Amino acid sequence: MVRVAVVEDEASSRQLLADYLARYGEERGITVSVDYFEDGGSIVGNYKPIYDIILTDIQMKHVDGLSAA
Repeated sequence: MVRVAVVEDEASSRQLLADYLARYGEERGITVSVDYFEDGGSIVGNYKPIYDIILTDIQMKHVDGLSAA
């Protein structure tokens, strides 16, 4: 299983990433578990190092992706 965090404030972009990740998992025959966060502060607040991949938007309203990283 691959655990992915998607940090994105726009719903349409979150959906696009969800579709890509689902397709990737289907094509590779692997389980892709995805957690979604609408702001960098949402993931940073109680972060636990459980993700294999973190995809983050650079420009977000409260805590941007660079600050969160």
